[in-house]
Amino acid sequence: MTVTWESACATECTVRTSTDGVTWKTVSTQRPDGCGNDVVRLPGDEVVSHVRVQGVERKTTWCYSIHELGILGTPVS
Repeated sequence: MTVTWESACATECTVRTSTDGVTWKTVSTQRPDGCGNDVVRLPGDEVVSHVRVQGVERKTTWCYSIHELGILGTPVS
């Protein structure tokens, strides 16, 4: 998974996955060095249909701004 941050990025965020969009599991906590591109490896032991990035702490006084979120893998049918 890739996260491309704009200038209002996070100093800490969590990546969560879900099989049903209701129950969520934290699979990674990220603490990026700065704004830009982050690569996050998701566990491959469970088929998921939903992925979300949740900000925990902001780098700036502005909210979070994700320019692009990319998920790579085999599509879930």
